[in-house]
Amino acid sequence: MVGDLPDQAVDDYLIKGNGVGKVVLDSDISEIKLLLAPKYNMIKRRIMVENEFVIIYKIENQNRKPLFYIYERDGKIWGIQIVDELFRTERGVGIGSSLGAMRIYYTQLNIFAIPRKVTCLWIDQENLKEIKFIIADDTRIDFKTERFPFDIKINSILIGKSPYLN
Repeated sequence: MVGDLPDQAVDDYLIKGNGVGKVVLDSDISEIKLLLAPKYNMIKRRIMVENEFVIIYKIENQNRKPLFYIYERDGKIWGIQIVDELFRTERGVGIGSSLGAMRIYYTQLNIFAIPRKVTCLWIDQENLKEIKFIIADDTRIDFKTERFPFDIKINSILIGKSPYLN
């Protein structure tokens, strides 16, 4: 049992190096309904990103709360963006976890930034390299002085690729 989730549900909320639950990178998008837990709703959207149309699937719970987004490319799952705090790695790290917790549980941690866009953490461990832990743009982060406050929180998690973050 994890928190108040039944044992069977734990796998649906587990973030792995190549996916979340049964939804994994490079799976055929046509099989997406089979991969999702029956309690999830799926909404397909076609949106314009930098003069290119991309297909995004919004996965939400029964209360219409967004859980994660699936990005499609060439009929395959190209990326998964997790936005709900229920989803966790096997070490319990997820949205709302701090940079300090990341440093405790994952010693091979790297940080990079795309100026004025996003700051990401990634773990230099073969089975976790596809995961990017995204943190809010925090002015307290200073790469020049190597100042990275431990209380900064993860606000989303990207597995694979995204049309927004290449």
